[in-house]
Amino acid sequence: MDPILEALIEHLGAERPVQALSGAIELWGRWPVPALADAIDVLSERVGALHAPVADHTGWLDAEARGWVTDLETLVPLLHSPTRLRDRIDQLEGRGDDPRLARIYGTLVATPPSTSSRSFALWTAVFRRCERMGDPRLRRVLATRASLPAESEEAFWPRFLGKVEGLLASLPNAIEPSRAELGALRRFTEACHTAPLPSLAEIERQERAARAPSRALEPLYAAVYADPSDDGARHVLADALTEAGSPHGELIQLQMLDAPTARQTKRMRQLEKLHGRDLLGAIEPVVLPSPIAFRRGFVSSAVAYLPTPDMAALASAPEWRTLEEIWVDDPSVAMGLPVLDHLFVTSARALAEACAADPPFRVTRVTVYLDEMERNTGVPLGVAGLPHVKSLRVLGDYTIPHAFLESLLASPLFRQVEWIGIGPWAAHHTVREHPDRPRYVASSDTVDDRGTTSVEGPWPLTLDYDPRMRKIVRKLNVARKKRERLLR
Repeated sequence: MDPILEALIEHLGAERPVQALSGAIELWGRWPVPALADAIDVLSERVGALHAPVADHTGWLDAEARGWVTDLETLVPLLHSPTRLRDRIDQLEGRGDDPRLARIYGTLVATPPSTSSRSFALWTAVFRRCERMGDPRLRRVLATRASLPAESEEAFWPRFLGKVEGLLASLPNAIEPSRAELGALRRFTEACHTAPLPSLAEIERQERAARAPSRALEPLYAAVYADPSDDGARHVLADALTEAGSPHGELIQLQMLDAPTARQTKRMRQLEKLHGRDLLGAIEPVVLPSPIAFRRGFVSSAVAYLPTPDMAALASAPEWRTLEEIWVDDPSVAMGLPVLDHLFVTSARALAEACAADPPFRVTRVTVYLDEMERNTGVPLGVAGLPHVKSLRVLGDYTIPHAFLESLLASPLFRQVEWIGIGPWAAHHTVREHPDRPRYVASSDTVDDRGTTSVEGPWPLTLDYDPRMRKIVRKLNVARKKRERLLR
């Protein structure tokens, strides 16, 4: 173990705590020496202190979802609250065997935050994970807990103390390192105490770099991006990732199942929360946290937020190629995406650009959202750039600009689509009385309080409104204006 420990010491000397901590945890999985676990705890607490503390459950989930190795200590305080404790324990399972988790579980066993018999499944999971990790340091905590009397006469305590005694009996004896190994361990422990640490920004950069795919897997990723519709390429990549111990492999395999069970579906959601941001790869800095979706192991729906020209350069990243739905303020970002089916644009101008795109889009669905900043927008809407579109949805802030509706109703695009949805109250303005399209639109007296209606005709017209989109669209429009201002 000496060469490995010396390499870890070298990482610390070069201010690479992410590599040192990850390597030490991996080494502990094969060589569970208590002194090594103690050194890991020291380094973990030092780098953890650089991260901002987690204040609430939402922040806890966000921090855990990143799966970073250096911020585990920020998650510990909320583990001592019984509220949503089972959810948090389940989230931590994605980290695998880690001596820091054994220590954390030991503190929970010493002072249980929940003693309800109804929550005993939580403790069953904790004891099972402690037994699997087999950290000999737990002996002292468990022996102390077993020597104390039950804190009440509740039915919880006999079962709980029985679990404590069972785990105590199952723990292995501590491994005794050789004299040479002991010397290397002492040097590593000293480095964990005294090595200089980089800034938080540098630690975060190291965390992101550590989760980038290895060079050996790059050709397999390239095969998926070259033809996102090829399930065979995804299966090959999933097998390689699983063999390498990557959770991405498990996610691909689960999402490729035809009929996943409820338990498998729950695991998919857990993996998405834990590792979703890492799976975005190069485009992670320019994808909003929500809404986002993954299908067949890769991102399939996302909002592209490109506020500066240098970020706009990321539009060529291969990670976009698996998208089936994208929200953008600049449709050129989405050109050439091979499996894109739904284009969501945030202005009448962007829709006009999409209608004139060359080469044309392959999408069959388009949504455009208009806000108050486009009150008098009228644009030409052809079909050269959108020859396959069959569904068009027009949303907005209650009133949709008259000029845009006139452009739409007179356009080739309007005549091509088979389904159209128009935001509420548009029927109270231009659409309801348009002389050329009386059978395609609703009159004002058919609109109900929810802003929806159906009318007779060759295809339905739906009047709808989605208030969730306003915030996203405003943010994208601000990004577009900022980018244009910087390019002047």
